[in-house]
Amino acid sequence: MQKIQFQQQVLVYKDQMYRLAHRILRNEEDAKDIVQDSFLKLWNKRKVLGNIKSIKSFALTMVRNACIDYIRKHKPETDKEQQINAKSDFQNPEKQLEISDQLSRVKTIINHLSDQQREVIQLREIEGLEYDEISEITGLSSNNLRVIISRARKEIKMQMMMQMNFQVSQKQ
Repeated sequence: MQKIQFQQQVLVYKDQMYRLAHRILRNEEDAKDIVQDSFLKLWNKRKVLGNIKSIKSFALTMVRNACIDYIRKHKPETDKEQQINAKSDFQNPEKQLEISDQLSRVKTIINHLSDQQREVIQLREIEGLEYDEISEITGLSSNNLRVIISRARKEIKMQMMMQMNFQVSQKQ
């Protein structure tokens, strides 16, 4: 694989790789480092990348594994809350604030899910991967993925409902 082919077939996944690493590690700089290291490893393996069925799955699996290794070596020092800069088409600042608040709540809830639930929700709902791709990346069966995703969605819904009910009761 030449440089141009590498750019066209591998580098196109940089944003997805970064989002996955960031979701797992919850740290911007560490996520960037993991992605950079992964690209270096992919470049070094460029001669065999043509034999790989799905370069996207391979790259995301590499990032996932690197993140897991990183977590095992470095326990997270703090669980920093990062703001979501939600871009909205709405011109109403009040509506933008409401949407931003809801996105922030959902992100917080997702960050408090189990590692496995958080990872598959990231891959399915945010990255938009199919179950077979997620299965290839995580090593989980399709049925197991469906159960994990279903439980994660229920947990997110339940937590959102609890927060909304709590707010309503406080306003009264």
